[in-house]
Amino acid sequence: MSIKLIAFDLDNTLLDSNKMILESSKVAIRRALKMGIKIVICTGRPLAGVTNYLNELGISGDEQYVVTYNGAVVESVSGKTISKQLINN
Repeated sequence: MSIKLIAFDLDNTLLDSNKMILESSKVAIRRALKMGIKIVICTGRPLAGVTNYLNELGISGDEQYVVTYNGAVVESVSGKTISKQLINN
């Protein structure tokens, strides 16, 4: 069985205490991307709050995804909504 997707939380997981991605993590993620593995960032932040990290990692396009707002929204990195489960007021 091959790995098809790896999901990461940002804060205190992929990011260090200075909100930076370690170089070793960048290398591993880029290698996974070259192998065709989907890298999914999962966060409480909106897409705009993770765009700089996605760019830094070379994650882009309609075929890469991000889970935002603590799981309430799943969208492509380019902003196409895949799933949205919001709380009604």
